[in-house]
Amino acid sequence: MRELLMLVYPLRHAAVTALCWAYALIFLHRAAQSSSRASPFAPVPVSQPLQPSSAMLGNDPSGIFTFIQVSDIHVSRFASQGEGGRAHFESFLFRELPAVAPDLLFASGDLVDSKSAVTFRSQQHAQEWEAYQGLLNASAIIRRNNGSFYFDMRGNHDCYDTSPPFNTTFYASMSATKSQGYHYLHQKSFGKYTFASLDACPVIGIARPFNFFGIIDTNDMNALAAIIDQSQRESHRHVFLATHYPLSTMIKTAHTKDGRDFNQLARGASLWVSGHLHRLVGGVRLYTFHKDTDLLELEVGDLKESAVYRIVAVDHDMISFTDEVVSLGDWKSSGGPAPVILVTNPRDARFASPAHEPVQLVRESSHVRVLVYSFNEGPVSVRGLIDDKHELGDFVYVGRTRGWSNVTALKETENHVPMYVASWTPQYFDDGKDHWLHIEAIDSAGKISTKRIVFRVDGLRAKSHGTSTAIGQFIMATNFETWIKLLAVLMHVGIMILVHAFKLVSNLKLADGSLDPLRASLSAGINADGLPNEPADSRFHSVLVFVRKQTFHWTLRFLNFSSTPHLFYPFFAYVNYIIVGPWFIADFVPSAETFKDRTGLFYPYGLWFPGGRGWLILLDTWMVALWEHSTFIFPLLLILACISPNRQLGETGYKTGKRSKWQIFALAAWFLVTVYFGYYATSYNVISVVVSPGKLWMCGWVVWVLTRYILKTLREDVPVESVTRGDLERLAADEGGDGERFGEGDALLGV
Repeated sequence: MRELLMLVYPLRHAAVTALCWAYALIFLHRAAQSSSRASPFAPVPVSQPLQPSSAMLGNDPSGIFTFIQVSDIHVSRFASQGEGGRAHFESFLFRELPAVAPDLLFASGDLVDSKSAVTFRSQQHAQEWEAYQGLLNASAIIRRNNGSFYFDMRGNHDCYDTSPPFNTTFYASMSATKSQGYHYLHQKSFGKYTFASLDACPVIGIARPFNFFGIIDTNDMNALAAIIDQSQRESHRHVFLATHYPLSTMIKTAHTKDGRDFNQLARGASLWVSGHLHRLVGGVRLYTFHKDTDLLELEVGDLKESAVYRIVAVDHDMISFTDEVVSLGDWKSSGGPAPVILVTNPRDARFASPAHEPVQLVRESSHVRVLVYSFNEGPVSVRGLIDDKHELGDFVYVGRTRGWSNVTALKETENHVPMYVASWTPQYFDDGKDHWLHIEAIDSAGKISTKRIVFRVDGLRAKSHGTSTAIGQFIMATNFETWIKLLAVLMHVGIMILVHAFKLVSNLKLADGSLDPLRASLSAGINADGLPNEPADSRFHSVLVFVRKQTFHWTLRFLNFSSTPHLFYPFFAYVNYIIVGPWFIADFVPSAETFKDRTGLFYPYGLWFPGGRGWLILLDTWMVALWEHSTFIFPLLLILACISPNRQLGETGYKTGKRSKWQIFALAAWFLVTVYFGYYATSYNVISVVVSPGKLWMCGWVVWVLTRYILKTLREDVPVESVTRGDLERLAADEGGDGERFGEGDALLGV
């Protein structure tokens, strides 16, 4: 029995952690996930969309329409006059939009900024929504085509600090769409096209900063299923879907009521457009093809700072687009900007979707087709060059439409298709290679614009050729939900392994009396000048010596930490608590009038509102857990290991009781940085700091440790030769040692 107890007793700490993990997995994580998923039924396969008709791409400007996408307007009450998203949107509405005259206009969220003058605070401002609504009314875009021209949707800024029900929000009363998503059937003489959006905002609109990631919940999934199913029943040519959040930044684990998952439904879409990231990576276009669904996703730049808008053309069901910048100059004195060029045949093969487009039409076409939008009166000269050596013939204007006289001319509803064509022989370039098409347009004012695209005649997708960076592709293609959760769990498990492994070794060695010899052996290894059986002049001798010494150093440090109760047990309790208990309580929706809508508890698995709203699943909480583990909890563990007392001074030569100044500085710096990043009070009121077991309370303990060690450093900084055995035993008792005795040469060391 005694042997069994000797084996089991050292594992008691691991048993506590195992119980905490079991509780967190079975009760907390499962309860949180169940709030956003439907019960899985037998999957229902999604059939592929029907192939469009194969009409000839010739010199007839038919079988084509265009639409425009904008995003991230961020109308702000704090923006200077003539600057920011409001100024850019206004200029676009009254100047570029009438010249392009598209069939449809879409805004992909973040209509207003909703930020406060106080850093990190957010609030829905009536002035911003009134300014946004004023632009819609002044431009009359909400009345164009009987209200079926302009469609907007919510972004994370539009749902900052908003509580249910939805119809009480500013968006519900002052936007154009006034609903959580839209579903519009665009009827043309040559086919039907679906345009739809998913809201993807959390049910409860959390204030900053926990409102960056989106979620496609069960309701969104059922809406998406209805959209895809209808488009297939009615043989729609294309399905265009939009969310404010790119797919990589959303939770997509919910299922439809009949058990279909997101990937099954996404195969029925031709193009997914989004915003949100504001040209995050050096202004390079962000896009990707999702391998599981062969779905092209395009993120458009923002109007707020980049002033970007996107023109998309659907020419005989082949999709082309161009991103342009709003011109803010004085058009009256200097004329309009240079022409905008959009090549529709051959389409840019870098964005080809053979699963959704009739790419074979390129090989069968007779003419190169180019849309050229001129902002100055008069003729436009267009020329083209293939592979910088094959010049195309004369481009002829075959368009039959013109832009609107102004944006408020509601009777002018025709889609402007300023098409120029030139004959070509595509079979000449059907060699299985990428080719370049260069188009140049000169307007009557002498302003020149150019466009270069990559095309292929065989219908395959071309290489990116610099249209995106590796970072951009990574951001758009990565499933951040999986990686953030995985890394957060791995960080926590790694920390717990360090804590438990050295505690187990310390307990076992202490039980058989071999802890002192182990420490002595590690100290000897630290002081060794070379490596056993390794010549000093070997190639990596110095590197190996350094690695060996650091290994011994940190092993000794963690052993000391595990056998220092007043450091080990508070940290041990903390890292177990954060997976089972709330980190802090906060007013996540500060403007909400009732407790149930305003106050919640923060867990890594989501936010829990005890007033009746229940769990709110957010990827932001997992991101915070990853951030806290990697930048605060793990560094704290290293610092505690460094300042833990060592009882092998006689073999190193440090002063008795001397704590290295950098160790004290590291602990103080950790405390200051932690307090600084504990800025939740600025967003979620003072309660988030006061009732904060996972943050402020831990900082309070660190203050106690820091003060205690600074005082001990001042008291114990004495020469080695003046220390007696009694001093050593007294210092050991003060440090909360494990009861071991010291020899004459032993002393305390802060390693």
